[in-house]
Amino acid sequence: MARRLRKLIKRFDFTEPERARITLSSSEIRLNPDLHLIQLTADASGLFPLTADLHVKTWLTNPNTVKQWLSFEVVVAHAFDEDGVQLTFDGFKLNDGTTDLYWDGGAWSAAGASDWSTEADIATNIATFPVVSQSIQVIVNLGTLDETVSPSLTTIKILYASDIEFQEDIIYRSLLKDLRENIRPITAHPVKLSVDSTTIDLINDFPVKTPYNIVDIDSVYDNDGDPNHLTDLFASYNPGTKVITLTGLVTAGTVVWIRIIYEPEVSVTTKRTYIEIAKVPALVLADINVIDFGEGQGGDTVVDKGTGSGTRVFAPAQYDIEFVLRCLTDKARDQQRLADSVKEYFDQNQLIRSRGMDETYRLWLTDEFDQVGEIGQEETETSQIRFRIVKALFYNRGDEQVFAVERFTVNGPPDLVVS
Repeated sequence: MARRLRKLIKRFDFTEPERARITLSSSEIRLNPDLHLIQLTADASGLFPLTADLHVKTWLTNPNTVKQWLSFEVVVAHAFDEDGVQLTFDGFKLNDGTTDLYWDGGAWSAAGASDWSTEADIATNIATFPVVSQSIQVIVNLGTLDETVSPSLTTIKILYASDIEFQEDIIYRSLLKDLRENIRPITAHPVKLSVDSTTIDLINDFPVKTPYNIVDIDSVYDNDGDPNHLTDLFASYNPGTKVITLTGLVTAGTVVWIRIIYEPEVSVTTKRTYIEIAKVPALVLADINVIDFGEGQGGDTVVDKGTGSGTRVFAPAQYDIEFVLRCLTDKARDQQRLADSVKEYFDQNQLIRSRGMDETYRLWLTDEFDQVGEIGQEETETSQIRFRIVKALFYNRGDEQVFAVERFTVNGPPDLVVS
């Protein structure tokens, strides 16, 4: 490969914890929770269905650093009769995030219900499978010619080329974006109308002093006539013009209480002492500490069974990454509300997704909020928490080419076939 790309492996394991992400075509195919595999469903007599096109769909994975799909391997057990004739079968389609596709012998084409490719077709041609969406899903057809036996599907593995930089992916492309997209505090902006109106213009008439990144309006209340804020007057909000439309006419002189939903500024500093930023409210990731825990889970291999050639990706290094997250505001009330939104984020998100690999790691809050006080000339209100991303995997050891053993004997015949 001309560019410096890494080879990584995406696994689809059919285990009970993954049940919610797996789609079964009907009750005639099932996830066995004890054996952690997909098989046909036996009836009351112990017989398996002969129905065509029974299938299971993996979840759609989106490792957004993928540059090319490289290889494909399926771990599946088939049944044979005493003459060595295979009684069970499988077939495959790939989805690019939009369309089910199969290899038609010359190209990837839209697949009908009964259009299936062999594992060899997929393995040989996956390098030309569309990568524009950086997404892939595998659909597997399982069937039998003999109702006394069923195939058993355990794992699917896809080798792909990635330009991932692991620490950048975890901190900047994943955590930073997740905080920015999901933390949505609310602030109050009371205004007094000078004329009867059904709208409120936040640019020309009632500008907000603090430079909030306004996402939406939560609610609007007549603070004079409805001090308990029971009747919401909010109808709509135009984010381009920043004009709020009310449900009816509000008279001049009324104090209107506007609850604004905003996106805080989110940034990273690698300095031990924080340099004040101009725009608040803000969240700042600081004091980043990477803790080495040695080698992580074992390496893995993807083998093209047709050629016997494969790639082994060596076991990754494993790290905890510790952060201090600082909350900065110019108002004490905003400080409390921003801190509450951060707490809510950690309560609702025990996992963080590596966007580069589409793998998840645990988020672990290690210290609750500390009120730091006021800093800087503008007397910025500040508090902080500590948290960790646990056991992040860095595949820095590379890979090697391997060759599969297709047949070997143990104490003489019969031969043991390994696939």
